[in-house]
Amino acid sequence: MTTDNEDLGKFITAKAVGSARVLIWLRDTPDGGNEFVATAGRVYCDEGGVWRLSNVFYPADMLCLAKAADIGHTEYGNQWDVQFAKIGERCRQRD
Repeated sequence: MTTDNEDLGKFITAKAVGSARVLIWLRDTPDGGNEFVATAGRVYCDEGGVWRLSNVFYPADMLCLAKAADIGHTEYGNQWDVQFAKIGERCRQRD
């Protein structure tokens, strides 16, 4: 769950509330920069006692997911705001 991933980049941290996890990654962009991205999952124990990660959330998980996402956004939100500004600038340059 916390290893680097070729598509997502370098794992940075996980924010957890209840069974919900939001994982923050830093990946390279085609223009030579980098960006933060996030993935979400729900941790559960299967019938065999093995811990698993799912991308399916039940109604009872939704508040935990929202809170975990809020924590991740608060911690990395400033960097995301900077990235969105750069993306907007690149789009304007293409027009």
